[in-house]
Amino acid sequence: MIFLFSSCNKVEDDQNYPTNYPLPYLPVYPGSDWTYMDEDGDTIIYKTESNYILHSYYSAKLHGAETEPVYVPVWRGMPIYGYSTPTESQYNSGIYYQSIIVSEIQGTITYYHYDNHGYYGWSTVAFTDTSTSVNNLYFENVIVIADSSGSGYHQNEKLRGYKYYAKDVGLIKIESVDSVVHQKLGIISYHINH
Repeated sequence: MIFLFSSCNKVEDDQNYPTNYPLPYLPVYPGSDWTYMDEDGDTIIYKTESNYILHSYYSAKLHGAETEPVYVPVWRGMPIYGYSTPTESQYNSGIYYQSIIVSEIQGTITYYHYDNHGYYGWSTVAFTDTSTSVNNLYFENVIVIADSSGSGYHQNEKLRGYKYYAKDVGLIKIESVDSVVHQKLGIISYHINH
């Protein structure tokens, strides 16, 4: 993450740069926080930085050129551009792709990874308008992301788990699928600074 921030240009103080504001299913406004309980009963806190950060990166879409600087929120150390964050490809060192965290369109592949050992993983928007309860909190307008993996040429494919994002809240739950579905992380409180 330090490298991502070091890619920012030094800029003149009198220039005005646009701000990339958060979207409803990832409302990572500066000064926000989310408190979760993990499967061991421990408390985990996800936070945003207190201010928008001026950021740019070397984009694959721009054939390695640097994007124009914009102010973005920073959540869990990641600069957030709407529903995505720049991620370096292991095959194109120094070039960043937009890694989608969540999408409002059912069927969208939000993540795909393949390594040189034949392992691959992907995430897909499974549901876009559902509801769920998490630790006695009820949420409507929930998007569910299904995480899967495999190895070889489309062999041993397996559902690994789910991530749940609620409108105007963000990430509310992560489930793992082993022999049964169990909650790995569930929200217990949150503060959206908006």
